[in-house]
Parts: sequence; structure tokens; C-alpha cells
Amino acid sequence: MHITRREFLGAAVALSAGDAIPHRNDQFQVVALNPRSLIALTTPFATGSMIRTEDGFTYEVAPPHSSDYHLVTNGGIKLRVISKGILDFDAFAPNKNATSDCSAALNTALANFKTVLLRKGRYRAKNIVVRSSTLSFENGASLFFSLDEREVGIDCDSGAVLENPKIIYSNIARPIHGGTGCAILIGKYTNIDKNITGVTVNNPVIICLNTLPVSLGISILGNVDDVEINKATLVGAFAVGFQAHWGGELKDPSQPQSSPVVRTRHPNNIRLNGLSAFPRNAGPETYIGSNVLSYAAVFDIHARDVINHGWQRTFLVTPGDVYDLVAAAEQKQKICTNMTIDGIALIDPPNSKSPATAFSQMLINGLSQTDRTDYGRKGAVDGNFELTIRNVTIKRSGRSLFRGPVN
Repeated sequence: MHITRREFLGAAVALSAGDAIPHRNDQFQVVALNPRSLIALTTPFATGSMIRTEDGFTYEVAPPHSSDYHLVTNGGIKLRVISKGILDFDAFAPNKNATSDCSAALNTALANFKTVLLRKGRYRAKNIVVRSSTLSFENGASLFFSLDEREVGIDCDSGAVLENPKIIYSNIARPIHGGTGCAILIGKYTNIDKNITGVTVNNPVIICLNTLPVSLGISILGNVDDVEINKATLVGAFAVGFQAHWGGELKDPSQPQSSPVVRTRHPNNIRLNGLSAFPRNAGPETYIGSNVLSYAAVFDIHARDVINHGWQRTFLVTPGDVYDLVAAAEQKQKICTNMTIDGIALIDPPNSKSPATAFSQMLINGLSQTDRTDYGRKGAVDGNFELTIRNVTIKRSGRSLFRGPVN
């Protein structure tokens, strides 16, 4: 068997599958058409060889016992991807029709390169970690997630940047709390000693395929600050589209929704610059979300240009019921302060004939649903509470029913 049409130092060669290719002064040799055909090779390569595919991807052959490598060929040769600028994820030969999982490859790319670009295609993955790096989506690129009760789509650590992410996901099991089962997670519900800061998400489009509202689109939890979300679009039956929620150290971590809390941390300095929420139409069925925005014991959070196209509720505030347990003493009097929304448009809000099932479009819940501590401030609405909402517009069937401030 011969591998033909290869170039080595400018000369065409024919390589037998059993022939080792020598290392020659770090000059490149073209050995395969593309990354996928490169991985299929059983040809041995000398350690240190610099090899290239015909479509321009470059690799270095790693030592056989090295743990510092990115890909392995069918011949067991370990390869390092070489990229000095933006890494094109195609270098990892991912499946681009969402039929097989590429989570490991994508996490390896993000852990080793400052910026990773997803080309047009459908990538199946989950539990993707973006840490001090940028994940950028070309027009036509999308990530597909199918999440169980403990998994997430993208987990953003400090310094993470998401550029134009398109996410299509569903939940195969009900999430155990707001830090699981979500498309984009920033922070941790229970690991509150780790601060996550400086996260940016630009132009996210998140499509939820669930038929029931059980999960979250973007969830910001616990010890998080300095987050900016720009021009988000949410489509489908979300329980909450955008959530900012306290996180706590629990006495019983196995009971995240009911365990008493020991210490808490609270998201702050959060900026949401534009969010549009839409129903998902699937044939004769229409699936709508429950809550566009939900805040629980946060402060210094600012949203603007929030548009709700028929979801049940636009804005929900719930009490933290944990105020005296705030880990940072200087923050104890800040919880539920300096919250602003500048611009809310309610487009065709749903009707409900039954008061028992009706949703108020904006609800401030001053009572705790689950007591997590036996002392301290338990009500969100007290002398410290501070919320300002400006420029509310309500429209139905193209007619403006209300335009003005909400005090």
C-alpha cells in the first residue's frame, strides 16, 4: 500500500505505510489531505518531525511517552497542533454533523490555545470549560448539548470570552439545581471560595428543545463579579432564561435545594446589554419559557433592552433568605441593592383565565420559599431593597397598550 501525492522539502514522494518519515531541520512535509486523513494514517513519524496537511494544518510529532500532545493517529503517533494565532478547531478533525461527541478534543483545544474558532458545522459536546480563553463561533457553527441532571453545556471560568455562540440543547433529566443542566454556567452554586471574574458573552443564541420548562439558559451563581452579556437571544421553553443567584456553602451538599446554609456569596457587577426571549414553534406546538430574568440575592446588576415575546413572566426577584450569612462582611447591606432595568418590552404577553395559573409579568417575592437559615434578614423587600425599572412598553398584535415607567 502506498500513500501518494505527498511533498517533502518540495519534492514529490511516494511513502509506504511502513516507512518512517525522518525529522529534517524542522521543515514541513505534507503527509495527508486533511486532519481526518492524517489521523487515519498508520505511518510512523520520527519524534520532532514537523508535518502538514494539504489544507494547511501543522503538527509536531511528540515523543511516544509524552503526555503533552493533542491528537493520536491510528498508528499511535502523538501529535501537537501548531498554531501561533487563532486555532482553527478543524485541526482536531472534529465530527461536524453532530453524530459523535467532540467534548474531549474541544476541551483540549481550549486548554492549550488562547482563541479557538469553530467553523461552520454542528458539534456535539457537553461540559465544555472555557478558562482565560476565547471560544469563537463562525456563522453557521453551533454546539449541540444533551444534558443529564448534573451536566452543563459551557462552564465559563475567569477570563472566558464567548463570541457569537449558537447553542442548541435539551435535558434528558431534570437538573438538580440552577448550576446544572444549563446552556451557559458562570460560577458555582456550592464552591463559593473560588471567585470567577471578567467573563464576556457576545451575541449568544440559545435554543432549548425541551417541551417543559425545566432548565436555564444562562446561569450566574455565587462568587462572581464583572460579567457582561451582550445581545442575547433565547428561544424555547426555559424555566429561566437569565439567572443571577447567590451561592452557598451547604451543611448537607446532597440536598442543594433545602440544606441549611453556612456561608454565602453573591453575584455583583453584572451587565446584561440586550436580551430577546422567543417561543419555539415546532409544527402545531408552541413552547414558551417561564421567566426571562430571575434575580436572587444579588447587587450591582444592570440590564437594558429586555424584550419578551410571549413568555409567561419577564422579571422575578426572590429573597436570598441568607443575608446574615454573607461571607464578605462589607457586602451584607448590599444584597438586593442597585438593581436596574432600563427598557422592557412585553410583546403579546400570554392570557390566562385561571388566577391559579396566571403569571404576573413582574414579580417581587418578599417571602422565602425555603428557609435556609434560622436568623437574619429573610425578606427581600425591606429598607435596603433597591430596584429601578425604566421605560416599559406593552404591545399586543402590533398595538402599544402601555408605555411608561414602573415605580
